[in-house]
Amino acid sequence: MVRTKQPGRSALVLVRGGGSTIEDLVVLGAGSSNAIYARLRGTLSPELPRALGDAFQSRGAEGLRDELVREVTRQR
Repeated sequence: MVRTKQPGRSALVLVRGGGSTIEDLVVLGAGSSNAIYARLRGTLSPELPRALGDAFQSRGAEGLRDELVREVTRQR
């Protein structure tokens, strides 16, 4: 679980692992004027939760969205 809270925004990333990879990930993030919810299933990188947390801390919900899009397009 990765949890981050800053003035005006917060995020939570929940994961269910399957050994050395993540099989199920749920992310919730909210800023002062927008929010994002996503659930990803499959074989995901164990680095993804930290990458999502870092993206949210640096760029808010937009950064979180961009990192999710990168992960989804990487899987294809």
